[in-house]
Amino acid sequence: MYLAIPIIEMVFCLALLVVLMVSGKKHIARRPFALFLVFMTMWGFFIFMMRSASDLDIALVWEQFVFLAIVSGSLFFYLFAGTLTGTKPGNRILYPVYIFYLVVLCFIPTGLIVKDMQMMFYGKAPVIGPLFPLYVLCAYVPIIISAVMLVKYGRHTRVFDNRVRAQYILFGIACLFIGATTDYLPVLGVYMYTLGIIGVILFCFTATVAMLKYNLLEMKVVLRKAATYSLTSAIIFGVFGSFIYLLSYLVQDFMSPLSLT
Repeated sequence: MYLAIPIIEMVFCLALLVVLMVSGKKHIARRPFALFLVFMTMWGFFIFMMRSASDLDIALVWEQFVFLAIVSGSLFFYLFAGTLTGTKPGNRILYPVYIFYLVVLCFIPTGLIVKDMQMMFYGKAPVIGPLFPLYVLCAYVPIIISAVMLVKYGRHTRVFDNRVRAQYILFGIACLFIGATTDYLPVLGVYMYTLGIIGVILFCFTATVAMLKYNLLEMKVVLRKAATYSLTSAIIFGVFGSFIYLLSYLVQDFMSPLSLT
């Protein structure tokens, strides 16, 4: 399960991303949500590579990419939440978020955020650097602001489906937030298994429910079209295949299915 869980997370995120990108209708929030899913997929991939690394030096390189994926996913989720709720953050919020993001990206390779890797009871774990609190601030603040925007959106909207969608996403944020936090508690001396990847899987599950049941980003249109195309294709190929089989059975002395095709 140590290596399987990141693969499961990647499959969940990729499946959600594929469904999102084949959408028939273009939603204004689709692009930031797609980029968020890309970085969540990268998170799972980098975790898998880190866990399967042959030595701690190679694992450290992959762990630095993990840190990059997490903080990038946080930023794009913030942009998604703002677009979905119609909230336009002022420059006093937006510019500091971008600046802190770029600063953290520059510090990740220096060893000031994660400086080494170590073996713990559950597997490989990072050794945090002196600027790790700055990283936590940069990763968590956009998520917290997103949650505040969604709470306000859910309270003020008069559309029931919009309110329920916001509640589903807030539940997903809680899973993501708690799971990501547990990834670093063992490093601080708390004896527990890391649940960051599990949190991402739960978030993807709640987002999928919001898409299928409450039409988040007009995804019902996608599934309706996909079902229609699949059913039509199945009928066409079924009729054609039955015709070929019946014809070859009746005149099998003269021709075969291969000769007909």
